[in-house]
Amino acid sequence: MEKHIPLYAVGRGRPPRATRFKPGQSGNPKGRARGSTDLAAILTRMLGARDTAASRRRRRPVSKLEAMVERLVGKAVAGDLAAMRFLAGLTQLVPEREPDVPATDADRAVMRQLWARVRAMTVEDTNAKD
Repeated sequence: MEKHIPLYAVGRGRPPRATRFKPGQSGNPKGRARGSTDLAAILTRMLGARDTAASRRRRRPVSKLEAMVERLVGKAVAGDLAAMRFLAGLTQLVPEREPDVPATDADRAVMRQLWARVRAMTVEDTNAKD
């Protein structure tokens, strides 16, 4: 039996001519595999999944995202400054919507006082680190 001897050197970056892509032929003829998704789709699916054990208040099915926000709010209420800052940043990303009950002047005054206290706590925390 005779061996087939290629007319040129076969090696790294030089495959045999018979196995090369033909002109006009795609390297991936079937396209992207079904089920392979991007990060945004995976995050949306995973954070939207229901988890019974995720809720801290009672055993009720909530989304994982809802459970994460619930825990974040709990930490912020308990006085965790990092959680407060993060939550304040998140609230800036959420589009405003009209409240069911309009805020009164007294409500606005309470909110201004609350934000002033949060800012003061943040300044104190920053000064303590220096």
